[in-house]
Amino acid sequence: MPTANNWAYRTGTITSRSRSVSGLCRSADPEMLRLRRLDGMTMTATHHRRRRPSCAKTSCTVAYIITATRRTKADPAAFKPYGFGRDTYFTPASYVFYTWTLIDILLLGYVIYQFFDDSAEAVHGIGWRFAIIGILNAIFVHVFVTGHYIVAFIFAGLVAASVSTAYYSLAAHHHSRSLGDTLFIHLPFSLWHAWSIVLVLISGFALFTHGHHKSHPSVLSRVFVLAAEAFLTLTAIGYAFRSREGDVAGAVVLTWVLYGIFDHQRDDVIRYGALAGFILALLAVVKSLYFTFVARDGGVSLGNDDERRPLVA
Repeated sequence: MPTANNWAYRTGTITSRSRSVSGLCRSADPEMLRLRRLDGMTMTATHHRRRRPSCAKTSCTVAYIITATRRTKADPAAFKPYGFGRDTYFTPASYVFYTWTLIDILLLGYVIYQFFDDSAEAVHGIGWRFAIIGILNAIFVHVFVTGHYIVAFIFAGLVAASVSTAYYSLAAHHHSRSLGDTLFIHLPFSLWHAWSIVLVLISGFALFTHGHHKSHPSVLSRVFVLAAEAFLTLTAIGYAFRSREGDVAGAVVLTWVLYGIFDHQRDDVIRYGALAGFILALLAVVKSLYFTFVARDGGVSLGNDDERRPLVA
């Protein structure tokens, strides 16, 4: 049986231990407060850094100026079919190339919009990719204008790959939260992604073929052009069915290119192959528009974005 002295001893021990623990807690309070103050200062500094124009944003602005200026000077002379560039059996009508002008205008909106706080998350998802893509695009335009079609084809592929990483990063991790995100971030990169595919094909035909729309194509040339038209058609359908609503912008670009090929080319096989692709792609665009603006709660898709994004995104 515990005696009174033992009970008092145990009670005193427990009390002293409680006081010790309480003292330790009180002694730790200043340290905790100091850590909290440091944490608050770090968050404040991070907030101010986000508000200030970063080096990446400045680089994006410079890259945009370089690539837009270079492309504007080169476009009439190299890319339009009635200029001094190499016209091929795949070349679309000249008005199709105004797609690039629309992309430049929207990218100018991106350059301005990136300095607003509402764009922080989506712009962070693109990061340095924009500057890298701009530099690659400027090099591509320069080498295409100067007739170095081998190098142009390589850089067209690099531009397409770089745009793809930004495009799938936005689609998978940075969904649109506002009208500004949609107009100045997601829309230009959707258009640019589809247009970069077209530029790869244009560069490839400029490199490997030598005919133009007024000459009589060989059987092999027809096969290659029909294969390219089928690829554009399937890609446009893929844009439309990539989610419930689909990517309307990307599908519209490829549909527009197919119509431009039909309008510009003179060979019946190439023309009507492009027309068939245009009709199928247009149906996919209508589906995408319907489930975007009319029936947003339903739709048919080929899977989610995470299943199709590139590993390097």
